[in-house]
Amino acid sequence: MLRQSDYIILFVVSVLLQLLVFNNIQVSGLVSIYVYMFFIIVLPVSVRPWALLLLATLLGVTVDFFSGTAGLSTMSTLFMAFMRPSVIRLTSVANNINADSAPVSGRVGNYKFIRYALAMVALHNIAYFMLEALSVVHWPLTLFKTAIGTVLSVTVIYFCQLPLVRQKDRF
Repeated sequence: MLRQSDYIILFVVSVLLQLLVFNNIQVSGLVSIYVYMFFIIVLPVSVRPWALLLLATLLGVTVDFFSGTAGLSTMSTLFMAFMRPSVIRLTSVANNINADSAPVSGRVGNYKFIRYALAMVALHNIAYFMLEALSVVHWPLTLFKTAIGTVLSVTVIYFCQLPLVRQKDRF
């Protein structure tokens, strides 16, 4: 299990990565990579629901404040955090690890981690891009942005969690 200070560092690093690196990478406004939700994805399975929602709100408000996205990140991250217990149950992530452990690929396996991260990021991106569009008129474009953004975000998140996998003695 990671210590509380490790999670604070993880929070700061995920926000800084998003703000300084990935907010500046866009392909004609169509492809956006969101990695700040990595913090919510790797929280231990045993995190209480109220704490999970509080941390998601703090994460979203921080990203919104520095990105100028007017609550999009907060609402999307809250939706993702609200759905996290169901996603953990549906993807069978909790079956393979201790409740106090982070659901990373070293604990649950690559396939289960990618499936879990894919579901979490897809939920976030669907909420984010639907709220951004505020319409179903442009649903093909919204679907395209969601699909491409989800695949790219999960790829980056997979590589971001690898250093956590290598620290097995700290789990």
